[in-house]
Formats: sequence, structure tokens, C-alpha cells
Amino acid sequence: MTSLDSPCLLLSHDYIPLKIINAKQCFKLLFTDKAAVIVEYADKIVRTVNKMLKIPAVIRLIHKFNLKFNIRLTRKNIFVRDRYRCQYCGQDGTASSLTLDHCTPRSKGGKFSWDNLVASCVTCNSKKGDRTPHEAGMPLMRGKPRRLELFEYIDFMMSQRHWIPEWASFLS
Repeated sequence: MTSLDSPCLLLSHDYIPLKIINAKQCFKLLFTDKAAVIVEYADKIVRTVNKMLKIPAVIRLIHKFNLKFNIRLTRKNIFVRDRYRCQYCGQDGTASSLTLDHCTPRSKGGKFSWDNLVASCVTCNSKKGDRTPHEAGMPLMRGKPRRLELFEYIDFMMSQRHWIPEWASFLS
């Protein structure tokens, strides 16, 4: 991981965690005076031609913005929501071993949406086929799918990386 890929916790103007961004995005907010540094990493720096800058671990937006940080509907984010687990049999998987399954098949009007997509192993996806979970007799483990919430996303991302002590007081 390069220094510019280091994770940075972005806080709102009133110190509410909003998003995890990388150091490159962090510096863009800092250099445009949209954010201020709260905590820096002690051991991570980035060098320019004539400066050495410490990498921020936590930054805060300076002004109140009417920003909505919607988490994009992507394959990876569906897997994050479902904790990389097949929603039919409960088997743990990886991004390469899991597939996306439409609860209501596309052939029956199912959409590519948060409430119609789940993580599924190849075996269960083949077994379910072009049927709904009810028709196939395969109930979903976590119930009806839903949008991934921001705090759920941050929690998962934190569990996948080493605990970042600089973030502790902002995420408790």
C-alpha cells in the first residue's frame, strides 16, 4: 500500500463519521480548504519536491454541507452488506467465489437494486435458478435485502483492516 492509499476517516463539521477515504482524496479536501486535520499518522508521510507532509488519519469538514453519502450499488458493496456470506446456505466466500443473485429474477421483472440483490455461492445460485427464493424453497438468511447503511459499511471496513488507533475516539 502506498502512502496515498492510506485510509482517512472523514468527519462532518460536527464530528460525525461520514466516510473512509484515501489520503489522495483527503489532501484534495485539505488543499481546497474544505476540511481540517484532526489527527495525523505518526509514521506515515508523503514527500513532495520540497516538503514532507504527514498523512492525516482523521479530518473534519469545515462547513456544514448538504452532502448525502449514498453508498453506491456495486457488486463489492452487496458482498460487504452480506458479509461475504451466501444468503441461502450461509457459506463464507470471497469476491471470486460468490455471485450476485436476483431474488426476483430479471426475467420476471426483477431490478438491479439493493432490495433485489444478494450474495450467493455458485451452487445455491444454480439450484435457485430462474425462481424466487419462495418458489425454490430457499429462504434468505438475513431476510429481505436492504440498502447498505454507512455505519455498517464503516464497521465492516474497520473489521477487514487492522484497527486504526487514531480513529478509536471518533468511532466509539
